Amino acid sequence: MNVSVAWSFVRGSLPYVSPEHALNEQVTARSDLFSLSLVLQELLTGERVLHQSTDAAILTSLLWKPLPKVRAKRP
Repeated sequence: MNVSVAWSFVRGSLPYVSPEHALNEQVTARSDLFSLSLVLQELLTGERVLHQSTDAAILTSLLWKPLPKVRAKRP
C-alpha cells in the first residue's frame, strides 16, 4: 500500500498534524493547538517531535506512542 496515496486527505505537513486530522475525524480549534504545540516544542528543543523517516512511522508515533516531554530535551 502506498502511504502517500492512502493519506492523501491530510492537509499540511504530516509531522505537524493532530491525531484527529490523521484519522480523518472532525478538526477543531484543539487540533490547531496540538499542531502549534508541536511547532513550539521544536522551537524549544531544536528537534522535530515526529522525526521518523517514513509517513507510516510518523503516523504510528503520532497515533500510538506518547509524545516526548519538553523537559526531557531541555531541562
